[in-house]
Amino acid sequence: MDITWTKRQVWGALGFTHRTEVIIGESEYRFVIDQPSKGYWTARGWRDGQFFLYREDRTLRAVKDEVIREVGQLRIAAKEVTK
Repeated sequence: MDITWTKRQVWGALGFTHRTEVIIGESEYRFVIDQPSKGYWTARGWRDGQFFLYREDRTLRAVKDEVIREVGQLRIAAKEVTK
């Protein structure tokens, strides 16, 4: 699954803050990953502006994988609804 991430420095976070947006069906999903403290990464997600996802792990790769899995599940659910 190909998700394009953007990254930039944001005040209050260590390193870069990573963002992506995905359209699934008629809904817009936005995900943000940042590092509030060393060795601790968080992923948060919003569906049409409503908060729906929070994950945390020790590595950037691990939280990105969590978001990728979530997007995959959302895409599968959207396909089931359209059948």
